[in-house]
Amino acid sequence: IGNRIETPKTPEAYEEVEYTEIVRTPTTGERWFDTKEPPADYDYSFAVVGDTQYINMHAPEQFPKIYDWILDNVDDKKIKLVAGLGDITEGDYVEQWELAQAQMTRMDGVVPYSVVRGNHDAAKSFNKYFPYENYVDRLKGSFDGTMLNTYQEIVIGRIKYLVMVIDYGADDDVLEWANGVVAAHPDHNVIVTTHGYIDKDGSLIVDGMATSDGYNDGDDMWHKFIKKHANITMVLCGHELSENIVAVQSKGENGNTVTQMLINPQSLDHLNSTERPTGMVCMLYFSDNGKKVEVEYYSTVKQQYFKDVNQFDFEVDVVDNNLAGDIDGDGFIGAKDIADVRKCLLGTVNKAYYYDVTGEGDINILDLIRVKKYAAKVS
Repeated sequence: IGNRIETPKTPEAYEEVEYTEIVRTPTTGERWFDTKEPPADYDYSFAVVGDTQYINMHAPEQFPKIYDWILDNVDDKKIKLVAGLGDITEGDYVEQWELAQAQMTRMDGVVPYSVVRGNHDAAKSFNKYFPYENYVDRLKGSFDGTMLNTYQEIVIGRIKYLVMVIDYGADDDVLEWANGVVAAHPDHNVIVTTHGYIDKDGSLIVDGMATSDGYNDGDDMWHKFIKKHANITMVLCGHELSENIVAVQSKGENGNTVTQMLINPQSLDHLNSTERPTGMVCMLYFSDNGKKVEVEYYSTVKQQYFKDVNQFDFEVDVVDNNLAGDIDGDGFIGAKDIADVRKCLLGTVNKAYYYDVTGEGDINILDLIRVKKYAAKVS
């Protein structure tokens, strides 16, 4: 598969990692439905495209609908990132790469996106069709000057994201590099995108991602990388078969909550599936403070939602190092911040989470009093 040879691996002796499934309450038994309540007030969204190998192979004429829908909804749904999760192709065939390249590069200059290699994607082909030199101006860095392991910055309002791509079965040198990158960006909310990480039951993949050139499974990634950083907030992966989105949370060693999601529509698009093709997109809708996320799982081919168990919401940890009361984010609390809070109370500017200076969950006269006190202390 790809350009790596499967070899046995002796798992490291790690302590078992506890995880909690995100609670979801399905209300109907319908598999597909046309309408649902739209997401509540949200500020921005990310679109996640799981394994596309089977729609690419078995229904190439439908593959463009994924990116038609994304591009048609960039503005209406406030999409700020499109994250791929690997297995772009099924057999590493030229025509599949050409199709994927043609469709994904339609997003150039329209919306930021990340590209992940899966075990069905040869590294040589991946780097040929997605060469680093075509992306160097929009990325912040790469492990080795290729697209296999990269990171980019996305700033939305006052919230900073660092979107990391980690190659399938990455070795220790890659994880050491990733540790350095994350440590150097403590004020960024890090979202790790990779191909194989958690299994369909929510547990970390312990074995089965063996490669001939040194590799790490999901459990290795957690212990050597993910759990070490207070600012890693989410991990998104594909690879393992699950028609439902898998969503679990674990505690890092700094007490932070890491949300981990498996998003893989592969089984729905399989040749033997009576429901294929689907062209699934998982939408993540974020509140203005980035802490609440609503999920939708939508077929761009059927133009229907898939199972209400895949439409849910959850809370995520958010790194926000801005000073309370520093409304304009310039690192100083003064007259302008006081004026901004007053404008918010008068309704001449839109409300945002940073006007809640007291942190009580509401914006009122107490926030104006508090910002005045803060300004007096630093004057």
